[in-house]
Amino acid sequence: MIELLDTLIIRIIVVGAFLAFLFLFKYAHLLLYPSARYFILKNFSPDKAPCESFYFFSRLVGLAIIFSSFSLNLQIGPVQALILFFVKGLLFFLLYFLGIWAMETVTMPDFDYKIDIQKNKSWGITLTGAGIGIGVSFILSNIALLAENSALKAFVMWSYALIIIGLCLKISTYLALFPIQLLIRRNFLGAVWSLLGPFAGFCLLTMRSFPEKFTTLSSFFIHSFSSLALSGLILPLFIKGMTFLYKLRFKQANSSEDLSIEFIPLTTGLAEGAIFYTSAHLTGIIVSHIQLGQYYPL
Repeated sequence: MIELLDTLIIRIIVVGAFLAFLFLFKYAHLLLYPSARYFILKNFSPDKAPCESFYFFSRLVGLAIIFSSFSLNLQIGPVQALILFFVKGLLFFLLYFLGIWAMETVTMPDFDYKIDIQKNKSWGITLTGAGIGIGVSFILSNIALLAENSALKAFVMWSYALIIIGLCLKISTYLALFPIQLLIRRNFLGAVWSLLGPFAGFCLLTMRSFPEKFTTLSSFFIHSFSSLALSGLILPLFIKGMTFLYKLRFKQANSSEDLSIEFIPLTTGLAEGAIFYTSAHLTGIIVSHIQLGQYYPL
């Protein structure tokens, strides 16, 4: 009976820790977007501010995804375990918001929360920001499992992932058939999926490149770089192959006059994003799920 009571108390303490992080989340959101204070600090109705509500609660979902990879090991002692749990949660809480800020700077360099979300109520910007938050949360959730309570490993893996994904996004938007960032600002939802498809694909390939176990950071970088290099060779084959098999034809914008709603409808963006994400998923299988064994030792 006493043992059951102790475990119940520990679970209640962990609930309190989660609620503390959710409380901090509100003020971290205000730190990133000061103009949201009228929305956050007062009782609000989601139906009166749909874009702000969607943006805010998507961040909340991302936080839950990160915490879903946490665990509490009481074998080291209940006090030490709770302290470690809280410190780890605070670290990943900070990395989450820094990651969101970095990815928004890369994907939406002219983003202004007050103008785009509050004034213009742009669903293109809102959905893009929500997708970025969810993607960053999945990366951090994966890092939380691999870092093994090492703050140094977590920070290095987080920095490395953001650099790789940010660089790939910059290259993909530069090579795109149309100005994705401009179309998103004009509320073209098809362009949103054209951006989020590659973003999700790059997040997936980056997570797949992480070794399950590593002893030194040099072995981590060697394994990840080699996996990403192989992915860079295989990914275009899947994209070109599916485009050829399904006889897909995407128009290219030759001038700003081409950027009409007929130029990139929702289905075109969905098709382009789905082709890229599917290619990335299959590439990850080819790179990490084929075990050559002793016949072709690496």
